[in-house]
Amino acid sequence: MEYNSNSSELLNTRTVEFKMTRDRALPQVTQVIEVRAVSDMVSERILELISSHTLRPGDPLPPQRELASQLGVSLSSLREALHTLAAIGVIEVKRGLGTFVCNHSSDYLVKRFDWALLLQEDETRELMEARRVIDLSVASYAAQRATPEQIAGMVTLFEGIMESWETRDLNRLEELDIRFHLAIAEAAGNSLLCLLAESLYAVVDGFIRVVPHTKAGMENHRRVLEAIVEQEPAKAEAAMRVLLDQTEQLYQKHKHT
Repeated sequence: MEYNSNSSELLNTRTVEFKMTRDRALPQVTQVIEVRAVSDMVSERILELISSHTLRPGDPLPPQRELASQLGVSLSSLREALHTLAAIGVIEVKRGLGTFVCNHSSDYLVKRFDWALLLQEDETRELMEARRVIDLSVASYAAQRATPEQIAGMVTLFEGIMESWETRDLNRLEELDIRFHLAIAEAAGNSLLCLLAESLYAVVDGFIRVVPHTKAGMENHRRVLEAIVEQEPAKAEAAMRVLLDQTEQLYQKHKHT
């Protein structure tokens, strides 16, 4: 990532104006942003335009040289940003035609959330804060809304977790752990929270694989499940909080060993 405080790549002093050839002209977008890696700022700016519907599904982006000029960045920084956005499915580069916003507009919020997490993947504190916001909420809602079929599914997943713990099949344990948390999110009965949880756990997957697994951790999962089965929202939220707190403590201890 390049950065020169004296260069024209400072987006925080530039105006972004997209000139489109379509019938609808996009408005001028001006915003002061903090100085960080240039390609990251470009990516986030484009995501902001998409999430605010300034750019819509199927819209073309200006040609790369024109877009780089409008953003005040180098062509290499722009291309790096576009490559990342294409990799997570936000934009599509059509050879000979240009770059377009992807048509699956229902995924935009999740895609933007994915990007935010990817930028902060090494920041354990921010990842755990995100987990607390989502996991505590879905645990509470699941205790209120889980159907008998969903509870049976969670019980089956937890039994698999315990079996994997006893046989020390850590790969299977980690896979079932993710599925267990996603099952709780689904049982919360909120489609948006479920989408955010799926996006979050795409990143948490890598985090879980470096956190040591302990008997206490297994018991924490059991307490969350019991609270959901008993339809005790406050108890489920409290149990999830303990689980996440101890997970973070284990990670910090493991990181410094």
